[in-house]
Amino acid sequence: LLQHGPDQVLIRAALAAAHALRIGGKPLDALDVLQRAFDAYAIIGQECINLSERLMIALRSLCRLQAGDVAGARADAHRAMLNGINEAQLGVAAIGLAAIEVFAGRPTTARPAVEQAMTLWSRMSGAGISQRWVFCAMALVHGSAGTIDAAADALRAFDADTHDAHVFDFGAVLGRARMLAAQG
Repeated sequence: LLQHGPDQVLIRAALAAAHALRIGGKPLDALDVLQRAFDAYAIIGQECINLSERLMIALRSLCRLQAGDVAGARADAHRAMLNGINEAQLGVAAIGLAAIEVFAGRPTTARPAVEQAMTLWSRMSGAGISQRWVFCAMALVHGSAGTIDAAADALRAFDADTHDAHVFDFGAVLGRARMLAAQG
């Protein structure tokens, strides 16, 4: 990877390596590798790779959050929101922004983002984003904020959903635990 020039291979390999490093608990190393992808992307551009810069921004946001750089994670999430070109991209960015706010200890400020994600999902009839993801984010936000009725509603909808997009299910699990803790 270090010897490879600025092309699709380098960018895609750097994204995969950054995900692996982040998941492996090394977000600072992931950010270093991801910077290499941004540098290559700046040289060759989106036209040569058919990969959106928003994807790289979203990954960087996750890495920054995990590394404790909440302000940087929030800035990247807002940048993804500003650069989204369709409801699916905006919806996923809104879910990410809501999660950042929750994990930063500000679940009440996450509510507008999760409500926006639901609005965006309803306008596009689910194309490109799973409604399940929105239910997970809603459960996480409302469970963390202690709004028990709203969390319970989101969890009922989540439990009834049969879609196989389970990537954000952890949000529903955390939301359920936090809701139960708030109930006492």
